[in-house]
Amino acid sequence: MNINVINFRIYSFPELPMNDQLLFYVRDLFIAGTETTSTTLRWALLCLLHYPQTQQKIREEINEVIGSSGIVHMSHKPDMHYTSAFIHELMRFRTFVPLGLFHKTNEEADLNGYTIPKDVMVVTNLWALHNDPNVWEEPDQFRPERFLDTDEKFVLSNQVIPFSLGSRRCMGEQLAKMEVFIFLVSMVQKFEILPDPEAEKLPEINEGINGTAFAPYPYRIVAKEL
Repeated sequence: MNINVINFRIYSFPELPMNDQLLFYVRDLFIAGTETTSTTLRWALLCLLHYPQTQQKIREEINEVIGSSGIVHMSHKPDMHYTSAFIHELMRFRTFVPLGLFHKTNEEADLNGYTIPKDVMVVTNLWALHNDPNVWEEPDQFRPERFLDTDEKFVLSNQVIPFSLGSRRCMGEQLAKMEVFIFLVSMVQKFEILPDPEAEKLPEINEGINGTAFAPYPYRIVAKEL
């Protein structure tokens, strides 16, 4: 697989006062701790709308493992193979931070024939990895079954890295995975997600709002209580 590295010269700015830096850190914690999870769940609801068979399969698994009135907790996840595959495919299919977070090199580095100078900003194209046709068959299709083996057991792929890799990977990865699992399973357990009856077509799933995070356009649904 070819790796494309985008380099941007980074300029130095005077250091901010400590109080201003603290405000930035707190802001980042709130944004990173809420925006990414809520955006992922919004994409999840869209996938449930566009692929209703996945919603039915998740609900069947919930009824088998947890029950319609059981309380969802993380100990259920190892037994919920299809749900785990759905979430894994969701994070590949709609990468919520397509270019990851920007990092700066502290020394010159060589990567696959590219020389990356010291003190430049580097961007990792996670979207390209998750949509590489050399890795994924029909990457533009949403298929949780990619991550199920012949026994219908979930198989984790190291090619799905929405939280990046290495020592600078997202420090909230484990919390985010817990939140997405618990919120998604709880919603499907209690509600049937249906399209807005007043809408002429389903909400857009192949396009969205581009920024640091890739978010779906605003849409409406019906949550029918079960």
